[in-house]
Amino acid sequence: MTPPDRASGWRIADTAWAVLAGLGGAIVATLLVGLDASVAALFGIVVPFQALAMIGTVWLRARSSERRVRELGLAAVPADGWGLAVGAGLQIAVALAMYPIVTRFFEDEVPVQDVVESAGQALTSTDRLVVALAAGLLVPLAEELVFRGVLLRALRDRFSDRWAIVVSALVFSAFHLLDPGAYLALPALFLLGLVMAAQVVRTGRIARAVFTHVGFNLISVIALFVVTIE
Repeated sequence: MTPPDRASGWRIADTAWAVLAGLGGAIVATLLVGLDASVAALFGIVVPFQALAMIGTVWLRARSSERRVRELGLAAVPADGWGLAVGAGLQIAVALAMYPIVTRFFEDEVPVQDVVESAGQALTSTDRLVVALAAGLLVPLAEELVFRGVLLRALRDRFSDRWAIVVSALVFSAFHLLDPGAYLALPALFLLGLVMAAQVVRTGRIARAVFTHVGFNLISVIALFVVTIE
């Protein structure tokens, strides 16, 4: 049983509600723009609908309890900005480690997430700005609120910090399997989840995890744009 002074008020079910709300937002937005939506529509409407639905759900479930808000760890300090370098470095290290595996076993048929493939079609500067803002900023914020702000906190109420870190990272990486092409990215996503969860446990804030996630995603986006330019 969780000691009263440790209980945060967050439940694992709150994560499920946020994820379901995000899926609902994505479905509604897709119906609005159509299945053959342009890059600008996908990243300017569908992705923001999904992210904002997740953020909104967390906000709705937090506003009734000051303790819930406090346990989200929304405060930030300047040092949290170092997370950008951590995320960027982690993305580069993972890419270098995965390169020989990808070239050895997949050759020219590398599985790619649908959202990444769509981002690669961003040819104009406006499209690329929309992709960078959605994938590089909005998505990390939404996912950190849900998986490190809510889920990790709920797991820490019930298990040791070590198990909470591992389980939250597993759920975070599995969440991305909603996109079937994401399976090759699972090891990187799991490692990213471990790093960000450990940051939250150590600092008591999600800000550094948000910056780390932003750095990780932005390097992906920049690399994708460089490849498409070439």
